[in-house]
Amino acid sequence: MFTTTPSLFSNMVITVSTGGAYVRGSTGYFGGSDPGPAGSTRALAITDDQILTLTFSIPVDYVSFFDIDISDSATGVVYFTDGTSAIFDDGNESNYNTGDSATFYGLYSNDKRITMITFRDTGGDDAHGIDNIRYGVIPEPATLAILIMGAFLISGKRRR
Repeated sequence: MFTTTPSLFSNMVITVSTGGAYVRGSTGYFGGSDPGPAGSTRALAITDDQILTLTFSIPVDYVSFFDIDISDSATGVVYFTDGTSAIFDDGNESNYNTGDSATFYGLYSNDKRITMITFRDTGGDDAHGIDNIRYGVIPEPATLAILIMGAFLISGKRRR
């Protein structure tokens, strides 16, 4: 069974609403779909009645992941630092739940940071997977410029 601890993922804790979640690697478990994108061999397996929650101790600018063996539809909510939220979904994906399917979700906010995401894949064959979760903070342009200038200064000192 899969249980996260704050040290497993830097800055992110994964929870499910009921029961447990397992790391699986079988195409049979995911309705004929390969776990994750090409080259991946395992994914976090959850059922359609579970709500996946990603909570960030330090708010982030972006989050992305693959939903493997998507069913009829999926819905999520993004929560922001200012207390607001936004719903995201994929509409009706009923033609994609026949195996060998994965849907990419990419969420980005340029004016407020993300503190939490909840996600639920509804309907389908009762099991799906989450894989290749990516998240982080994009440096502000001024901070990035300072870092680049610092790198040039350090490399210039080493040449002398």
